[in-house]
Amino acid sequence: MFDFSLTNTYSDLDLTRIEAGVNLRYEVSKRLSLLGEYRWIDLDDEAPYLGDLTGSVSLYSIAVGYRF
Repeated sequence: MFDFSLTNTYSDLDLTRIEAGVNLRYEVSKRLSLLGEYRWIDLDDEAPYLGDLTGSVSLYSIAVGYRF
């Protein structure tokens, strides 16, 4: 068995993460649909001693769905 009780003592990283998103689905027909998604992620590094992880990311995705 592994003892993970001391894992949190190896680092004092202090991050704040806020994430929001929206997705849409449009049915073109009974079998075919189009999907779109937007996701926004904001990171705030409270203790940047190795590297600063502060910033935001916008992710976009589209997909086509088909029902058999």
